[in-house]
Amino acid sequence: MNSSERFGGFVAHLERHLGTLRGAEGPEAEGRNRGYSIAFFERSDPGIISAASNGIRFQDVTSIMPEELVCTLRHDQENVARYLVNVVSSMVIGSGNGIEYDQIIKNDQPLIPQTEIQAILAASSPYFGTEFDLLRDGRGNPELQIITLIPITLAEAEYAEENEPEDLFEEWQGSRTNLLDVRRASAI
Repeated sequence: MNSSERFGGFVAHLERHLGTLRGAEGPEAEGRNRGYSIAFFERSDPGIISAASNGIRFQDVTSIMPEELVCTLRHDQENVARYLVNVVSSMVIGSGNGIEYDQIIKNDQPLIPQTEIQAILAASSPYFGTEFDLLRDGRGNPELQIITLIPITLAEAEYAEENEPEDLFEEWQGSRTNLLDVRRASAI
């Protein structure tokens, strides 16, 4: 089975969950072949945009299983979703190491100017259900893991490290935190 047959349902899987494919940025968008493209999917209700990597699974990356990355934000924050997917995808390919659920990537300063967002939590999707997180082959076997990138504050990152990421999700739920908005206040 060649790789196009192996992952043949990837874009259809993303469209089913993320919405309409609106376009893509090719792998050479920055003047060199970075090894992945970034596709953009939108849903008008509730007004969200998702940026998704497409190509990490073909790179020499050590991970539990082949993976791709997705970041979903408010429609007006498309550039931020693209930026975060691009940064983490470049990091993964550059290091040769995939990321895992519950992994926290911290920065020493805000990732997005004029926000409190200083870290990223890699997680299963809090928006699209567990069916979204794995692309399955024709026999129902998982063949690709989709990791959702959630922009978080430094206080939230430290809380998740001191406790468990599940505890942070409970805090978000209790405070009705809008994870789709990078301009939000910290829940911690």
